[in-house]
Amino acid sequence: MLSVLPPHAHIPPHWELTPLGRIGRFLAGTGFPHEFQGAAGGDFPFFKVADFNLPGNERELRVCPNSISSSVARELGARLCPSGAIVFPKVGAALLGNKRRTTTCPSIFDNNLMALIPDREYEPGFVYWALTDLDFGRLSKPGPVPSLNEGDLRGVAIPVPDSDRQALIASFLDRKTAAIDALIAKKERLIELLQEKRQALITQAVTKGLDPNLPMKDSGVEWLGEIPAHWRCFRLKYLTPQLTVGIVVTPSKYYVEKGPGAIPCPRSFNVKADFIDHNDMAFISEESNRLHAKSIIRAGDLVAVRTGQPGTTAVVDDSLDGANCVDLIIIRQSSRFDSRFLCHYLNSAPAHYQYGSGAEGALQQHFNVETAKELLVPLPPRDEQTVLVAELDRRLEHLGRTLTAAARQEDVLHEYRQALISVAVTGKIEIPVEEAE
Repeated sequence: MLSVLPPHAHIPPHWELTPLGRIGRFLAGTGFPHEFQGAAGGDFPFFKVADFNLPGNERELRVCPNSISSSVARELGARLCPSGAIVFPKVGAALLGNKRRTTTCPSIFDNNLMALIPDREYEPGFVYWALTDLDFGRLSKPGPVPSLNEGDLRGVAIPVPDSDRQALIASFLDRKTAAIDALIAKKERLIELLQEKRQALITQAVTKGLDPNLPMKDSGVEWLGEIPAHWRCFRLKYLTPQLTVGIVVTPSKYYVEKGPGAIPCPRSFNVKADFIDHNDMAFISEESNRLHAKSIIRAGDLVAVRTGQPGTTAVVDDSLDGANCVDLIIIRQSSRFDSRFLCHYLNSAPAHYQYGSGAEGALQQHFNVETAKELLVPLPPRDEQTVLVAELDRRLEHLGRTLTAAARQEDVLHEYRQALISVAVTGKIEIPVEEAE
């Protein structure tokens, strides 16, 4: 029997360490062929892992875009899961997310999910919170794809009180976590608003300037509107001496271990809006760097993502002067623009509009050099760019501090929520009856 408690940990009197296999029975999901998906009006909802993220399914599984008939369920060999079961992912990255949901009606779910159906003497709400306290990532099988099965969980023991206290704890946590979740939602909304304000500030600065008294003129471009009267619009190809691309053909064959003489080689996921993340950086040899001299990057150049988050742009910093890059668009620096100004513009809404395809403006999956060449860039005089971007960065730094504080407050709330669940379901706090009401 594997206990979730540390060695020598004590549980309260009259609590018992109970294996999950004694608390209820496990039910594995079944395969859900594509041809049966999307059907409505069936006898039973058919839940998939992605349904955990639908609005309305934050705690209980209530919203489901798929259903199947009894006859199809029999054909698939699907077993019906009753109401009150606790469902969770059992494979892949979703398992590591440690999400738990409760069924509200007889349901069927796919083979990436598993359920624990508590026996009658166990309060489903308590079992739900007890499972929420477990880190399935630590219990999963090692390997490239984490996974769990019934055998991995049956022997896992959790502290369990009598049925009355189970109900008391479940009610207490329902109420307390609901209050915490409301605070978290407010923080999330604040962060969204701050991010929107940040994006609006950038767009204002790189298309209208930050001086509201500047005389304006029609840019002649409908989606751009008015720009300051002394600004001019250019195609990007006329601003930079070179637009090229990093190593594209089998770049991995050039990779070497980090060490003396190894050359940093940022990839798409290293490029964030306005900066290059040095974590998980690839490296190539000096010989490979010379072989790919065309894509050597210099401090002040810009690099933009081609695939994934197309158009996301960062300025090459001094530490990467002379490095190379993989599958990134390279925009060579020029005396015609301040690299930081152009970077802000290429990460702005007007630039992203141009990355779009069709009337809906949906982002392309692939951003190429030809698209980059034709990007329209509104540009103030060179000296003004530097002054403007310095003021913009000052305001963004202030916003960034506010965003960081809000994000940290949200993290603290999440940590408090999890800690409260843990101490409640392991008996480390005494919950008066009135606290659960």
